[in-house]
Amino acid sequence: MRRIDGAQVRRLSGMSGRSQEWLASLKAHWPPLEKPGLGANVWPVSVDTQRRLHLEAATPAWRTTARLLAKDIAAWAGDLVGEGGVTGVIVRKDITRLPVAVSRRWPDLIGRDLADSVLPLQILEETGQLVTVADTAADRETALERAPETLRRIRELLGSSCPVKDWAPSILRPVAVLVVGCSDWNNRDLVEDVLLETWHDAVQLYGPENSFVIEHTSDNAPAGTAHLWAERLCPPFSVAAFAHLVDVTADDREQAEAERDQDLLDQHPDLCLAFVTREEAAPPLLHRAQQAGIPCRVIVSPRLTPEEQQQQLARRRA
Repeated sequence: MRRIDGAQVRRLSGMSGRSQEWLASLKAHWPPLEKPGLGANVWPVSVDTQRRLHLEAATPAWRTTARLLAKDIAAWAGDLVGEGGVTGVIVRKDITRLPVAVSRRWPDLIGRDLADSVLPLQILEETGQLVTVADTAADRETALERAPETLRRIRELLGSSCPVKDWAPSILRPVAVLVVGCSDWNNRDLVEDVLLETWHDAVQLYGPENSFVIEHTSDNAPAGTAHLWAERLCPPFSVAAFAHLVDVTADDREQAEAERDQDLLDQHPDLCLAFVTREEAAPPLLHRAQQAGIPCRVIVSPRLTPEEQQQQLARRRA
């Protein structure tokens, strides 16, 4: 069965590009207060459309602590992201982890023909709903049709201790594309053309309802172009960009960058797009993505001359 990163799905669902920038900045500077254990037991997971910071906690005691500190955390977050930033803090209720038996027996529970395209994620404590992630809208509908029988099998498997009470309509899996590049790249139009083509292919493969998400490290020109391209499309389209920043408090910058890159690769993007002016200028992150088995497409194009840049700018203004 394929691996799904639950934190990635929760982070990407319904978040704008600006909200993702705020969240990345908050994570890079976390924890907000000099309270022992806070950073390890309470963490930011999203910023909603009302600009409220959502937190999760490791235990009920830490949820209570986070609620007591909510005003101070909100003030810290507001100062960090600036005017129009975070308006409040929501401490989420606990999420029941998925029983190991359900993960192991999932193909038998939902059907082997659907087991790789609809994956179990978590159980909501409040409602007892089983949350799943589907590749396409068609897979989501098929899973919903099978839900009564799937729930019956889960209850039979787990017995009286079964925490699953109901079925939540599946979240559609975001299509994630990692964008990397070299520092001397200056062909904005080519980046946007390739992104448009890739987005079109994703829609053809998965359907128009799946979010198209660009992941990047914000330290190269193609990443900046990709981020702006996504911001222009969202809304109305379900396109977003997320910048993975380095922990600014880290003593060892190189180690912090390596950890950031590994966290990014651990989220298993569907594709890596690398924009380089020459093959030998390929960034290390591209090689790491290839070693991790992530499909990669390398776009090689020489730097534009000043005249070509002027022509490109004129076309944009036309």
